[in-house]
Amino acid sequence: YYSPNEINAQKDIVIATTTAAKETSEKSGVKLSFRHALSQIIIKAKCDRNDGYSVTAAHTGIAGTAGFGTLSVTTDGLEWSRRYHDGKMRAYSVDLGKKLEAASQILNNTPYLLIPDNLEAWDVKKDKSNANMSAYLVINIKIIKDGKQLYPDEKNWTEEEIKSRFSTGYGRVAIPLAINWEAGKKYIYTVDFSDGFGYYLPNDPTKPGEPILGNPIKIANVEVEDWDDTTPEQELIP
Repeated sequence: YYSPNEINAQKDIVIATTTAAKETSEKSGVKLSFRHALSQIIIKAKCDRNDGYSVTAAHTGIAGTAGFGTLSVTTDGLEWSRRYHDGKMRAYSVDLGKKLEAASQILNNTPYLLIPDNLEAWDVKKDKSNANMSAYLVINIKIIKDGKQLYPDEKNWTEEEIKSRFSTGYGRVAIPLAINWEAGKKYIYTVDFSDGFGYYLPNDPTKPGEPILGNPIKIANVEVEDWDDTTPEQELIP
């Protein structure tokens, strides 16, 4: 299965298997129980500050996830293998900007449907260029303080810096993301910008892995539940 990069092109894959005898099931039929083969990912964000800073967030992306995988049906359930990773952005959404408040808001109005995976978070201290092709979340934001936009500040950037950091009026920020996704599970990540703003991306020409405006960000906690039942929560704190 090849996983489309664009969120609206990602489809829900459901699988059902059973064993039945023709003699006993031909008239009554066979009961099938369908299972989701992918993982569902939702990105939320919030910001509760009293220091004059405000954050507007828009498009999101997830880097490092598998672009290809082989799905097998085993006696134990669904099994993914032969995943292909290249560290690139394998999923992205295009959504309107939202000014963040104390209450979290969903950023990707359409959930990501991605291949279940297990990846370490990008180590911004030991592997600034992300040579290990670890996972991280990307959010496009604007940082404003007392009416003045501080990020993105493309007027003071080189062409190379603009190419890495700038996107449709917003500046990209990265948040290391440890992935342990299972098929049929929903994962909701809440990014909290109340204390920090994330990191420059690994391909940044001058500041890869450096905190933006000197403030880092990290995942605080994760809650996971079945896809069909509810909302798994995971919090990211700068």
